[in-house]
Amino acid sequence: MFNSNQELRDFASVLCEELKLNDELELANELKMWNEDAFTSSTEFLGELMLILEKVILSSKILSIKPQIEECLATIKKSLG
Repeated sequence: MFNSNQELRDFASVLCEELKLNDELELANELKMWNEDAFTSSTEFLGELMLILEKVILSSKILSIKPQIEECLATIKKSLG
């Protein structure tokens, strides 16, 4: 499903909106900052995205996109080796 960093960033944007709609504002703001505002290397972005996605799985009410979150995590972990 995820073949490039841009696809991961696009998914992060969608997830950010879902988090906002589900009153997960702290996670949404953290994700937005790393996805849109921070200037990072690709590796740093992937690492931070992975940490945020793990927090989302642990604390979020967003079960409808949990499979996509898990797939995104698997892609990142594979990429980082």
